[in-house]
Amino acid sequence: MSRFRFSLERVLEIRSSQERVAAAALAAANAKLAASGDILHGLMNDLRAVRQSLSEGGLPPAMAMQLEAGLRVGIGNAARESDRRREEVVRCEAAWREGQRKREFLEKLRRSRLDDFVAAEKRQVETCLDEWVVQRHVRA
Repeated sequence: MSRFRFSLERVLEIRSSQERVAAAALAAANAKLAASGDILHGLMNDLRAVRQSLSEGGLPPAMAMQLEAGLRVGIGNAARESDRRREEVVRCEAAWREGQRKREFLEKLRRSRLDDFVAAEKRQVETCLDEWVVQRHVRA
């Protein structure tokens, strides 16, 4: 009996590696998105705290206005950064799904060729057994 060899095994290994790289990039993009979201929420909480302090008389109005203006700029920047990070996650997810699709296709092809190989090996064994039985019957 011969050994099964999938001619595209190296390509399958490369596709699997590419999928793992894409999955790692997606995880990193999600982590960056979460971090940018945390920054945005922190700035928004700071803005609420400034407004609360102003309403309670803890801050002079002029200082509160300056703080609010700075925080609004920071919030705008953080919101744009979160949007960029969200787009990056979408791109990374699409790349990961494409890598997954390519790997799965090759794995299905490999399984199909393995099934064909096993069936051919089985037919060959059955043919040999049939010949052996015929030869044994002729000698007897």
